[in-house]
Amino acid sequence: MMGVNCLKEVYMDLQKKSIRVLFAAAKAPLRELFNLSGFYDTVSKTNFYPTIHDAMFFALYRR
Repeated sequence: MMGVNCLKEVYMDLQKKSIRVLFAAAKAPLRELFNLSGFYDTVSKTNFYPTIHDAMFFALYRR
């Protein structure tokens, strides 16, 4: 869980700097860990994409 907490902190620090963070291609066990650890309370599931291509397309579209 220490890694999840570190990831939350990095995410929040980047958010404060108005840097959008997207996650791509997270495997099921990792998504389950995020769910059990409350990670999704900090990072919305809308920041997750099934493929890197999808995340990149979204990022380019949102520019």
